[in-house]
Amino acid sequence: MKIEINRDALSSALQTASLTVGRTQMHILLSMIYIETNGDRINILSTDLERSIKTYCACNVVEQGSILLPAKKLIQIVKELPSDSVTIETTETSATIKSGTSRFRIVGLSTDDYPFVNRAVGDTLIEMSESDLLEYVKRSQHAASQDESRYTLNGIYFSRIANELRIASTDGKRLVEQTKLSEGNDFSFIFPLQSIQPLVSLCSGIATVSIKQCDNGVFFDFGDTTFWTKTVEGKYPDYRSIMNKDYDVSANVDRELFTKCVNRASLVVSDKSNKIAIQFEKDSIKVIGESQEHGDFEENVKCACGESEVFTVAVNPRFLLESLKVLSDDIITMRYKKDSMQPIQIASNGYFEIIMPLKQNC
Repeated sequence: MKIEINRDALSSALQTASLTVGRTQMHILLSMIYIETNGDRINILSTDLERSIKTYCACNVVEQGSILLPAKKLIQIVKELPSDSVTIETTETSATIKSGTSRFRIVGLSTDDYPFVNRAVGDTLIEMSESDLLEYVKRSQHAASQDESRYTLNGIYFSRIANELRIASTDGKRLVEQTKLSEGNDFSFIFPLQSIQPLVSLCSGIATVSIKQCDNGVFFDFGDTTFWTKTVEGKYPDYRSIMNKDYDVSANVDRELFTKCVNRASLVVSDKSNKIAIQFEKDSIKVIGESQEHGDFEENVKCACGESEVFTVAVNPRFLLESLKVLSDDIITMRYKKDSMQPIQIASNGYFEIIMPLKQNC
């Protein structure tokens, strides 16, 4: 193989492919990047067997061919090349890289045994903007379970049922659901938490992504780049059965003011109890934090509630803050039933999160 290529374009493509390079030294092939010529461009591939990326870079192909090169070292070398113009010439197991007056020769491997498998891609499930996909993922990931024994909860649940797109996550103590009208056939899959970081990195926010079904997973087509990931096996629980649609009271509150108030209250709670009290009053929400170790705190935040009966619920402040952090609307809605052991709901423009309460006297 012999190619002439722009340094910055190659560096960008290699950085993209590196998102799914294997991190273990037990399988040396997974630490390599697969490069092959394809017409007037090169395809660049990587995989850790759980997910894979394929991207391409335009170049002048002088001679066809393919090679495996160590990802980390190749990225370091290309980044430091002195000239924009780069020539790469390979044998079966090495590559010579020339740029300006610099010349590198790095040891590689034959591509014969590379474990990348071309997945049989099915029909498109849905198309959406990268910005929407990014928002769905970032708003959901905090509520997904980290407990590996509850593996079906170790991801974000995507589904379309009766022309409604639903994105949900739960760890059993809180639950997030985002909904949007979306015409098309029903589908569902559980997107694994481990694949969030590469997916987020691939989203520039300015284009459209097609999500397709494929063998044992889903396939995200970004145009110049494709990303495949295994999905979480198993059936996602019927989370909607615990979503209370009948709330007694709704309160509209300034998100930024409420967030700062909850954060201040969290400063005085103990690590053991880790709870604050939210007290709903006629025209305000009082946030209370206290512990024997650190003292106490209280502050009122004005809100439109209109309920004369005072009601108090205890919640984990971290759960509240993680929910408030992913929202952007100035005003959010908090809903509750007059039962201290019923969850409270936070709602904002198609986003719903319920947070289970804690016992107030323990």
